[in-house]
Amino acid sequence: MHREMAAMALLYDIPFSYLVPAEGMLEPEEVRFFHLDPNWIRALLDGAFSIGRNVGVDTANDSAYLEGVYDKAMAAGLSVRLRLQGKPDLPVLKAVRLAKSSPCTGFLLRSELVSGWRGLEFNAYGDREGTDPLPALRLETLSDEVLIGLYQGVIARLDIQQPPEGFHFGFNSTDGKLSKRLRSLSTGALDDGRAEIPIRRRGNRVVDFADIAAAIGKELGMAPGETVTSAHLALQMIQNPHRIVIRIGEGDEQS
Repeated sequence: MHREMAAMALLYDIPFSYLVPAEGMLEPEEVRFFHLDPNWIRALLDGAFSIGRNVGVDTANDSAYLEGVYDKAMAAGLSVRLRLQGKPDLPVLKAVRLAKSSPCTGFLLRSELVSGWRGLEFNAYGDREGTDPLPALRLETLSDEVLIGLYQGVIARLDIQQPPEGFHFGFNSTDGKLSKRLRSLSTGALDDGRAEIPIRRRGNRVVDFADIAAAIGKELGMAPGETVTSAHLALQMIQNPHRIVIRIGEGDEQS
């Protein structure tokens, strides 16, 4: 029973019109953050328990047990997502289950990203620097363009990024010119250096890798006798998956 109550506490099978009463509250290409009101959830569970109440003593009994049911339902919150994913309820996760005093926050995203970019990763953090990851309680598409996320704790930052397999070779385009921001050969970190990308046949979008290697070697200050190897070229041409960072509080930021 607690699992069913936990699913209800995480808004499973709740009509969407109860979550977003008017379309204007969630416009296209918009994300909304919210706190899950524990009083609202208690009222929801109380409504489920009200079925079959006939006399006053039933109400008294339900009132006595409802608070304990709420705590146990919220404590089982993490196992709901694991069970739906077919994963075991690992002991390590039991240590981070919801306490009755732990807040639950989430977001609703309405965007073409939901159906057009399958495999996007959503990571929420309790701090704006992204060092305090929050356990995900629910992350699910509600329609072709709406996605809901629920997390244990208060979201201060949300990262939306392409999956790791989105790594590829790529360039940056500015005013019709292609360039590449270079990486340090010792650490792999991005530097301030930038090499122009020569085009062999512009109409067919064919680049000249020999000239690219020479431009990269020159920008990195490599000696004339040194060769830009395929490993050097691969390191410099890596294009990280795109990521959107939304920071909440102290004036919302997006980068």
